Amino acid sequence: MDHDFREVISRLITELGLSASLLNLSDQIFTNSKVQEFIIARKDNAGDYFIFGEIKPNKLDETNRDLQTGLMSYLSFVASESKKNQLKQLNDIALIKLDKNFEKNTSLLLFTVCPSDNEKLIAKILEIEEDEYFFKKQVIRLPTNFCSDIVTKLAEDPTTKLIEYLQQVMNNQNKFDSFVKNSITENLYSGVAQLFEKLPFLHLDIADRESISLQDNINNDIENKVSETSTENQLDDDADKISSETTTQLESVSVKMIMQNTKEIISAALELNDEEVNAKALMLQLQENVDNEQL
Repeated sequence: MDHDFREVISRLITELGLSASLLNLSDQIFTNSKVQEFIIARKDNAGDYFIFGEIKPNKLDETNRDLQTGLMSYLSFVASESKKNQLKQLNDIALIKLDKNFEKNTSLLLFTVCPSDNEKLIAKILEIEEDEYFFKKQVIRLPTNFCSDIVTKLAEDPTTKLIEYLQQVMNNQNKFDSFVKNSITENLYSGVAQLFEKLPFLHLDIADRESISLQDNINNDIENKVSETSTENQLDDDADKISSETTTQLESVSVKMIMQNTKEIISAALELNDEEVNAKALMLQLQENVDNEQL
């Protein structure tokens, strides 16, 4: 196990208050590969177990076959009363108590260096995580030198907590914006994002200032939309009002013109003798005036 990886996992386990131990998986007995070292942890010797281990990308094919079988066999071997002394202490962390519950309540957390643009390896990781046999599995993709960079950063200020530092990285707005623009870039932010996505005991705390800023942006967008809608509605109302007034004015003018022409015809008719007044012709003339005004 890489020294920096072991240091990061040890600090994480300590801050979470887990008990733990080292597992030296003797592959000569249980698998076909070399001896591998894993860390197994649990909260208050109750609940789920978590197994942490590194794996090379070219060994991912062995996960659902040799690795799981070997780990299950080894843990069953160690869980027996006579073999519990096989567990080795990790630094000064409380030694874990292993019982038969590991058979149903264990998550295998494998860390590997795998570029985001390697579609073949990404597909293999999905296949591993979807496999339902033995353990629940998560494969965490880390950038090159991720653990060493974190160890170096924390060494600059020994008072800084690992989880606190990870939260700070995730809440960095500039790093987040860069990650969104190019999510396939392998950097510190992408590695930390993988930890929060894949590790079930890590929970992201969003900074209050960012939450407020986001809410303000939403409120401003809503206010702008309401303002725009109100302006459009006011313009529509004004247009309807102008159209209505214009129509009324035109109707009034039309009526006045018809009445004026009608008065002229009637006046002319009154000047004629009775026998000269043709009622039918008068009505036809009135109708013609009305039709002309409507056109």
